[in-house]
Amino acid sequence: MTQTIVRVVFSFEFIFTLFLFAGRYKGDPRFQWVPFDLTLFFLICSIAISIWILINQKFHFRKNALAILAIYFCLSIYALLTLVWSPSYVYGFEKALHLFTLIFWAFAGAVIIIAQDRERVKRFFISIFLLSFWMLMESVLFLGENESAFLNVLGGNYLGVGRILSLGVILISVFILMRKNNKKTTIFGLFLLTAYLYVMFVSGGRGPLVSLVPLLILLAYVSFNKQGGQLALTKKFIPSALAVFLAVIGIINLLNSDKVPQGLKRFLLLFEGNSMGDSADTRLYFYAQSFDLWKESFFFGNGIGSWPVMMGIGDKRGYPHNIFYEVGSELGVIGLAVLVILMYMSIHMLFTNFKQDIYKAAILMLFLSMFINTMVSGDLSDNRFLFTTLGLMCYQNSFKQTTNVMNNRLIEERGLNN
Repeated sequence: MTQTIVRVVFSFEFIFTLFLFAGRYKGDPRFQWVPFDLTLFFLICSIAISIWILINQKFHFRKNALAILAIYFCLSIYALLTLVWSPSYVYGFEKALHLFTLIFWAFAGAVIIIAQDRERVKRFFISIFLLSFWMLMESVLFLGENESAFLNVLGGNYLGVGRILSLGVILISVFILMRKNNKKTTIFGLFLLTAYLYVMFVSGGRGPLVSLVPLLILLAYVSFNKQGGQLALTKKFIPSALAVFLAVIGIINLLNSDKVPQGLKRFLLLFEGNSMGDSADTRLYFYAQSFDLWKESFFFGNGIGSWPVMMGIGDKRGYPHNIFYEVGSELGVIGLAVLVILMYMSIHMLFTNFKQDIYKAAILMLFLSMFINTMVSGDLSDNRFLFTTLGLMCYQNSFKQTTNVMNNRLIEERGLNN
């Protein structure tokens, strides 16, 4: 176990993870001594390592990887073209730059490096879990010392905390449900899940909690199986049903406790009265206004970065908290169509030989979770992990393919030795 963690920490995948989520921890006071931007640092480091990897692989790429990279470039180039008519000069340029740097590498690093090898996908998931576990430990320490309404750790807000924790919940759930584990491993995994979920309820973020809904699909997937054209229960049905039952009982107990967790309170606002809370009401207003802006230039869009300018916010960072309204209002039907094609092509690749592959299941759950997040929060740059999950969908390995690769390597090594 220790050796596995060491290999992960000194891997491209770990550096890439630190790049992806640098914004979630670089604001921590303990990192203020660092004289450079951590996002830029890990971006450069991961690119440098990837070049070395690609040289060793003789720049061999799969056709599907090149295809979705080409589609992404179409989206980026069109976004850059819209600067010609965009009313934004500052934010528009910054956003276009992000499409060619931060967002591009979040996508391309997954496509050309991680998705090409089963072991790299595994190390990447372990890296994300380690980051989420660090966030969990920091959150527990924070809760032990503070009684704040919202959880703030590592210099990030409660939404950032909740999103990282939600990734940990998804990976642990896939690990428990898709693998044959012994009782000790399963019990430990359930204990971790309980800790993660409790902290998420306390954190105050509704979006991260809603993003866990796709896990219900996973529960149904492992609980039922088709036999003779009819659905039949599997061995996973009873533990899955028990887990849902215990979760419901736990939530009911929290609601009846003296101090209802802040996140649970805010989540319940979605189902009470005419108001869903200030933030949710604001988002609904943004959606309505964004659609009106979209209609002003339906096909071509108003230009990259135009949304905050046309909303009267100014030429600075601003977004409608919904990726489709954001792309539609700024890049029009053309930009939205390219984005949808990119998603469709990636998902189609993922479902090729889907079967019972635990890694493909994890990729799908992470994508669905991030997709829900993009519908309620952040702009393109904030949601770059969505593009990472799309890039991971290039992963086509199977145990048979991995065995063949290993056999070929052995043959090459023996040939060299002889």
